[in-house]
Amino acid sequence: VAMGPGRILMWLLRVSPIAFVLVALITFGTTYAVTILNDDSEQDVVFISETGDYNEERLVFTYGVSHAAFWMFLVYVIQFLRFQGLINQELSTKLHAFTRGEAKHTVGNTISLIIGVLTVVAFLGVGAVPYVESHTIHMISAFSLFIGTILYTGIVLWLSFALEGEAKQRWCYTRLACWLLQLVSMIGLIVLTLVTDEEFEPHDLPPTLQAAALCEWVFALCLAGFVLTYYFADFRAMAVEVFVLERDLEHSSALLPLASRDTDYQPPPVPRSVH
Repeated sequence: VAMGPGRILMWLLRVSPIAFVLVALITFGTTYAVTILNDDSEQDVVFISETGDYNEERLVFTYGVSHAAFWMFLVYVIQFLRFQGLINQELSTKLHAFTRGEAKHTVGNTISLIIGVLTVVAFLGVGAVPYVESHTIHMISAFSLFIGTILYTGIVLWLSFALEGEAKQRWCYTRLACWLLQLVSMIGLIVLTLVTDEEFEPHDLPPTLQAAALCEWVFALCLAGFVLTYYFADFRAMAVEVFVLERDLEHSSALLPLASRDTDYQPPPVPRSVH
């Protein structure tokens, strides 16, 4: 089958984790570089969202976060469907009624999707409302983003160890390492922010908040690493069932499933009428 809409859709779904990471890193890297080059900040280590506080960088930051949030949402939905497929496959293989373990996996998977969607909304809030415009809304969005990300990745980590086969265990341990670094960096970010009681300007951070900003960058990079494991462990081998319009069957239109990446779909033979 030629590179039609179905194949393009399959390819886009597979590379969605890479798209999310690239869009986010390019956005943050660009706004950070402009912030430093324009001397908008007094120090080299700044919070990620601070790079979107200034006029020249704000538009890039807002649009970049919006595009990254789209890919983030898509990645979370696909991973939810993957896990649900593994749960259903486990159920059909055992040929028994729904067990307590499978019920926990289903509930956990559903909760992960809900938390993931709320995290995407919080991410959009960080991009849309700069710190200098509304301190309260921006901080609530950022705090929700951090807590939501830790909860989401923690549930995904649990489901990965519970549902993935032995061949993917190394990726589960990679996710564990990313999650632990995320947790440590988030705790450091919160503690360093809370112990800072001196007055400061957003562009002139005290040493404790510079360390907190560094923790935020580590947190973001760990999330990028966690999401990239989706591609290398799962998405690049994913078979997406799409449909193609086949018009060669008795000169009529029929929707036929396109096969997975490993085999080409062969339509069943057309029965001949017996007179």
